[in-house]
Amino acid sequence: MKKLKSTLNEDIQLFTSIQKGDKKAFDLLFLKYYPRLCSYACQYVNFNNSEEIVQEIMIWLWENREVIKIESSPIPYLFRAVRNNCLRQKNRDELKNKILTILYNHANTPYDDPNFYIEEELIHKIEKSIMDLPENYRQAFEMNRFQDMTYKPQIRN
Repeated sequence: MKKLKSTLNEDIQLFTSIQKGDKKAFDLLFLKYYPRLCSYACQYVNFNNSEEIVQEIMIWLWENREVIKIESSPIPYLFRAVRNNCLRQKNRDELKNKILTILYNHANTPYDDPNFYIEEELIHKIEKSIMDLPENYRQAFEMNRFQDMTYKPQIRN
């Protein structure tokens, strides 16, 4: 119990020194708790992400040292910050995976061939053009194209 109190007092003194801009105190706190915080973060995220999260929190701690208000030890505060950031990261990763899955599934669904629509439009235009021909020309064209008949003029004597 005595060791715990002395560690608690040391941590409070370190944080107080950090708030005053003492870089050595920050280095001591960082070296003392970085491995523990990373290990704790690994319960939620992979090792690389855990290191990144802890580093970001420690940078944030240094940059905001003058405005952070902690009544007791900064350590529970750091562990809570690590947990919250890990959960946020985990939620982002899950959302990203859901989106990627949806995109993958959508990309692998059969799609309409754009050539189909071009061919349909072309067929429609040809049919309309044929229907617009004068009756005699239309009949001659249809018999030639669709019934393989040829036009042989009759020779009159």
